[in-house]
Amino acid sequence: MSTDETTGRPTNQPQNLVWSGFQAVTGANTHTFHACPYKGADHLCLFTGVQYAGYSRGVGLILDDTLAPVASVQTQGGLSPMDQHEFTVVGNGESALLTSYQVRHADLSANGITGGMGWIMDSWFQEVELGTNKLLFQWSSLDHVDPSYSYVPPNSAESSGTGFDPMEPWDYFHINSIDKDSNGDYLVSARHTATIYKVSGKDGSIIWQLGGMASDFTIEKPANFKYQHDARWRFQNSTTTVISIFDNAADGYQTQSANFSSGKIIKIDQTSKTATLLQEFYTPEKFISSSQGSVQVFNNDWEHGNVFIGWGENAYLSEHTSDGTMVWEAFFATTGSMNYRAYKANFTTNPTDAPAVYVYAQSMSSPSVWWMSWNGATAVKSWKIYVSPNGATGSFVVLDAVPNAGFETMYTGDSYHQWSIVEALDGNGNGIRNTSTAVETFVPGSMLAASGGCDEYGCAVAQGYVGRARVAPQSHIAGSPTVVAVSGPTGSSGGPSRRVDWKGVMLAEFVGSAAPLALLLSILCFID
Repeated sequence: MSTDETTGRPTNQPQNLVWSGFQAVTGANTHTFHACPYKGADHLCLFTGVQYAGYSRGVGLILDDTLAPVASVQTQGGLSPMDQHEFTVVGNGESALLTSYQVRHADLSANGITGGMGWIMDSWFQEVELGTNKLLFQWSSLDHVDPSYSYVPPNSAESSGTGFDPMEPWDYFHINSIDKDSNGDYLVSARHTATIYKVSGKDGSIIWQLGGMASDFTIEKPANFKYQHDARWRFQNSTTTVISIFDNAADGYQTQSANFSSGKIIKIDQTSKTATLLQEFYTPEKFISSSQGSVQVFNNDWEHGNVFIGWGENAYLSEHTSDGTMVWEAFFATTGSMNYRAYKANFTTNPTDAPAVYVYAQSMSSPSVWWMSWNGATAVKSWKIYVSPNGATGSFVVLDAVPNAGFETMYTGDSYHQWSIVEALDGNGNGIRNTSTAVETFVPGSMLAASGGCDEYGCAVAQGYVGRARVAPQSHIAGSPTVVAVSGPTGSSGGPSRRVDWKGVMLAEFVGSAAPLALLLSILCFID
């Protein structure tokens, strides 16, 4: 990796999308997308579900290398569905840790909610056996941590809840990560108490707590933290514990505990009852990320391995050497988007679907242009293009071989070709898979060519109807049209630009920012 000699920062190296998983999760929100072990092989784990203010309801999915779900994980024992904050496979792929947010009735008179019963959120976590969904362990925050230890009163923050309604219970604890050590004990992070707890795997009792109002350790600056995420075990013996955390240092409402957020490696001395900072990771921007965030230590080697940081509320990623030096930084949005956690891993996929290709020519006397892609494929190094002038069943000959240029590779030929097949090749030039069926080159008709603003790469997008309303052909949708209402684009407000009502069927197209944002929030992706 090269660096800029003036700033010492990594040079601009655009990353490529490898897989868009929007269809895999049917448009639901997704979190904690990462490589995980299952049945002796590498898999991909993710949470998918419905998002609420500060929590979710959904299910954990495990995908194999074909990007197909092979297992699912759900809460047990009558709890509300799984929440997004944790889905971690432990025990060599034998079980999973997951969170669940439970709404309970509560007497919240001490918190200013009087004249009736209030509502509180009880943070739970469970360990569930993979394959059987057998419940192995569970823990409730209200059984062990009194709400008086919360730094976030009702109705004081975006995710605090009002306490007046079961849809807005007071979230006094806000569990956001679980980890398990080799002794069977758990590390629990709670954002709203700003505390990390070591929980007994035998009886659920709290063995010790770090941070917050009742810390068992004196935290020496700059090891102090608040509103943290992603607490993980890194090392333990009888006298010393090392953990990693993402220190948000702010929640966007209360007083900041530091000037910027950072990843931290913290040493806990069980003898002196002190906690000290071993290493800190931050970017030159020195973000304040008031929510979310993650710290991945490669090979769990905090002394020598690199560290990968996800910046939560700021949609940035960075990689650092063990001494804190940043060697890589990227972002997928500078504003308007967030990233709960980020991970880096080697993972080879074998998608079962075929590559896709679109071919266009401005006219039959113009060169054909190809766009080739294979969603999710990691082994593609080049593309071979086959062409035929004799129809889809004709004899095909090789036109050219093209280096793979990322998620989508474009190639311009030297002449027009009516029919095409493309084949994905690996690094040794061996064929992996082709498009299976021939694709005919799209050539605009005379009217479109004359009025559609077509050039050598495509035509302008239609913006409305001219002269008359359009009735969709009946061959496209079963049934007969009952009402057809047509209007032009409504601008950036997000209204329908076309609506066609059929018997029991409504089609709608939307313009503006709302639909693209919903799509963006639901995309799973690799970057390469």
